[in-house]
Amino acid sequence: MSSSLVMSKQQVPRVKVLKPSEKELVEQLPIPPEFDYLKSPFAAHAAHPLLPCIPAGQNCSPLDSFYLFFEDPIHDLIITNTNRYAELKVLLFQQVRDTLEPDREKPIGLSRDEGGIGLWKERPWNAMSLGKLKVFIGLQILMGI
Repeated sequence: MSSSLVMSKQQVPRVKVLKPSEKELVEQLPIPPEFDYLKSPFAAHAAHPLLPCIPAGQNCSPLDSFYLFFEDPIHDLIITNTNRYAELKVLLFQQVRDTLEPDREKPIGLSRDEGGIGLWKERPWNAMSLGKLKVFIGLQILMGI
């Protein structure tokens, strides 16, 4: 006999023996109602997908399918917010630089200073454009991210 089939004393399920008073209480409980567990008690409703419609018989390229979900307003929103965030970061770094070293003339940016003094040196921001965003998203999809 295999050892995996033999149960130890701890693994054997125990059945609780009811006292006479507990038996009376259990017998007084109402019978549970029968129900169909596959049927919902709620009224059925029709689902209406909110996806754009593609005319029947029209072949969709992967790029067409992508543009169903990422339309131009979404691209514009990403570009606008990315450029705003970059402007805020540059202003923040300039304020930090002016506070710590008001006599320093180098503009502050996003890369480490070669002098080793712990501040940042200039790294100009190139504004995000639609072409750059499409290249970035395409690379992310290509890499599987």
